[in-house]
Amino acid sequence: MIPDASSAGFQIKCIFAGLDDGGKTSLLLTLEKKILRVLKIKPTRKIEISDFHLLGIPVKIWDMGGQKNYRNEYLTKPHYFSSTKLLFYVIDVQNRDKFDNSIKYFEAILNTFVFLELSPKVIVLLHKSDPDIKYSMNFNRNIYIIRRQLATLPNAKNIAVYQTSIYRPNVINNLFIKELFKIIPGGYKIQELLTQFMKDMQADAIQLIGENLLTIAEAYTTQKNLDICCVCGRNLATMAKELKEMNCATPSRIGIEMDGWLFFKYVLYLETCFYLIFFTKTQESLKVLIEILPQFLKDLSTAMDYIG
Repeated sequence: MIPDASSAGFQIKCIFAGLDDGGKTSLLLTLEKKILRVLKIKPTRKIEISDFHLLGIPVKIWDMGGQKNYRNEYLTKPHYFSSTKLLFYVIDVQNRDKFDNSIKYFEAILNTFVFLELSPKVIVLLHKSDPDIKYSMNFNRNIYIIRRQLATLPNAKNIAVYQTSIYRPNVINNLFIKELFKIIPGGYKIQELLTQFMKDMQADAIQLIGENLLTIAEAYTTQKNLDICCVCGRNLATMAKELKEMNCATPSRIGIEMDGWLFFKYVLYLETCFYLIFFTKTQESLKVLIEILPQFLKDLSTAMDYIG
């Protein structure tokens, strides 16, 4: 049986850390869909804590100010890092002058986790990897330098590294949600269900989107097939969400013929809306979909019951 996270008092403390002026707060604002405020933000003063719920599970986000005096205080008082389950460490890839200090601070945080006997999930975000510079020689040199420095850290063996930019907000949003699901008890079950369902219906891509339009889980055969799901699914989900907010009739499902067939399904779990998007290149898959969809939705609801 999958553990019931909420009844066990499970909650997630998620830390965002890094040097000052590294883009950490703008990244968080992107998560909150407040990109228009990015150009007006001020440096974080010590720690700002915000919270939300993901399928009923409390998530607390700690935005830890990166100024030197704050960093020194955090490291001399390890309790700041206690109970951490997920760390996003942000490195400004455009500021090579700060690489050494950033790696040293990151190493000190990892050592603090060792001292506290904690093993949180650790994600390094190579931030400000903006589209207009991603193919420049200088940018790729910076990426190489950072990765080489990270590889030398003794306590950084199982970290994941991603490139992010506020100009690609969906990447940031989806990455955040998917990493949370990896540490939620039973969260893996939703991913397993999607993967098996895609295989059973011989589809090419499947995606589960939450009411906030963030991707919860996905499975796919090729990146192109997933891209079709992402683009079409996001727009269809936006349409359904806006119709619901206007108290208009919301389509329960939509089928679209394109380079294959796209199927959109509106799912209501308790009082929360979800959206399922399938893409298949064979019409036979649609017949299988109709047959096995009811059982899949039942299994999905059961998995969510254990989580929330």
